[in-house]
Amino acid sequence: LVFNGSHIHGPAADEPLRAAHHLGIPTAAFIFSWDNLTSRGRIMAPYDYYFVWNEGMKDHLLRLYPWVAGDRVFATGTPQLDFHFKERFRLNRAELCRRIGADPERPLVLYTSGMDSHFPEEHRTVAFVADAIRRLDIHPRPQLVVRTYVKGTSREMRQLAASNLPDVVFPEVLWEEKWKTPLYEDLPLYGALLREAAVGINVASTVSLELIIHDKPVINLGFDPPGSKLGPLWQYERHLRFEHYAPVVQSGAVMVARSTGELEAMLAGALRNPAELHAQRMSFRNQMFGDTLDGRSGLRVAKTLVDIASRESARKASVSC
Repeated sequence: LVFNGSHIHGPAADEPLRAAHHLGIPTAAFIFSWDNLTSRGRIMAPYDYYFVWNEGMKDHLLRLYPWVAGDRVFATGTPQLDFHFKERFRLNRAELCRRIGADPERPLVLYTSGMDSHFPEEHRTVAFVADAIRRLDIHPRPQLVVRTYVKGTSREMRQLAASNLPDVVFPEVLWEEKWKTPLYEDLPLYGALLREAAVGINVASTVSLELIIHDKPVINLGFDPPGSKLGPLWQYERHLRFEHYAPVVQSGAVMVARSTGELEAMLAGALRNPAELHAQRMSFRNQMFGDTLDGRSGLRVAKTLVDIASRESARKASVSC
């Protein structure tokens, strides 16, 4: 059995997979992320089996590729979220704040940026959010934590991080630069940021799902950075209409700020009443993840692969007899 851990991230796997298919060796692929069926390109290599996050993704895969048999698609949950539910990756609030240089007695507003090539001039929005937080009449005064996107951080965002804005922290993101993957040391920090955040802000990110998992208020950005003049193809709002993300918006589990004024009002409201959208968040969480948020999705994938290999081996043995 040949297994591709992500059908879009490993173009070097294409030829081995085609060779395996030609030789009659069964192949399997994991649809790595919830947007990969639509915004990340079509499935080109021949696969016999597929792994997806949930039943919704399975149904979507079968609609896009009607020749795929439903009993060859497995909804296992996603291993990338397993660390959230493993005790060895947990970090308490005091230790998190010590490591990133934040005050544990003050609320944390978590801003997670996008790839600079997709979200130009985002540093303008970060600067606006920092100013908006300072204007809030909330005590103790919140502090802004900005986690930049390691696969694409603009020069302007780096300059902003180096400017030592008051009450703003840009923690280091601990990633392997060559392969653009997180180090194990980063997982406790990232997980703690999500658990300890009072509210999270992003455009239209998988981080929204992770915040919802932890029942945290989420504000998505439906307006361009203040002072920017972006063309239609670069406008931030369009990301909220992508096929994979539109259901998040429609669920009511996230707030969408369409202007700077709405962002300020939503930020103040979320800090004062974080439980306001609790029911919507839990409903979407259950719909999206079901019972897979147990830290065992990776194990389910592994066990299913072993079962597939065993069945295929037995089938070939019976054919050869």
